[in-house]
Amino acid sequence: MENKFYHLCYLPIFEQGLISTASYITNILKNEEAALRLIDDIM
Repeated sequence: MENKFYHLCYLPIFEQGLISTASYITNILKNEEAALRLIDDIM
């Protein structure tokens, strides 16, 4: 079976939403570790 490589691109609206969500978790909920974990899981 042939190995296939894929390139994943995120839409700008998704990136904006992710930044907003991470900012909310970090600044409002005061949980920077959870925000970083969310970003790591998505990437």
